[in-house]
Amino acid sequence: MQNAMDILVKIAKRKGNNFHGVFVSFLDYIIALGQCWKGFRCLEGYDIELGDLAHEWIQAVCKESEKKGWYDGLGALYESVIINSGTKKAGAAFYTPVAVCDLLTGITASDLPDKGWISDPTCGTGRTLLSLHASNPALKCRGEDLDETACKVCACNFFIHAIEGIVICHDILEHRPVRFVFKVNEGLNDHKSMFYGVPHIERIDGKEAEKLI
Repeated sequence: MQNAMDILVKIAKRKGNNFHGVFVSFLDYIIALGQCWKGFRCLEGYDIELGDLAHEWIQAVCKESEKKGWYDGLGALYESVIINSGTKKAGAAFYTPVAVCDLLTGITASDLPDKGWISDPTCGTGRTLLSLHASNPALKCRGEDLDETACKVCACNFFIHAIEGIVICHDILEHRPVRFVFKVNEGLNDHKSMFYGVPHIERIDGKEAEKLI
């Protein structure tokens, strides 16, 4: 992801070192890519260099996933560039190390169902679910978190790893209203679905999002 990091830094410097803003814009660009089944006009208005960043990200995910089945490059960028840059309050977020995710998968893999849903109520960027899904690609994933940026990362990770799932942004402990929901790759493996074989993302807000809890 070094090339992606370089592009991110280049764009951020041009925009007053606003790393968080550029990173979120990139996530929104990927989510817009996931909505291109509606028409490519969805990409209008985005910085053209975000396309270069997306290319580097896709290449990195493909390369690293061949080695271990999954790769949370976006999560690594979020931690190193965003959190460590001081734009997030210290102690506000803790992400499970990759090695621990794979350890948990090794411990629980034999107890996972052959198909159906697995859930993580504090999913962060979704890396625990990515690891579990890699052990059984037939599983669907449900992630929940209160960090809006992390939820966007998780949705992008589901999208690029061809995971059918749902990501809910809300505070699961305080039962606050749902901010938004991403339905990712619904019907991707269902030959009767209009989305069969077509990776996609759908964002749902308001009362419709509340119904998905």
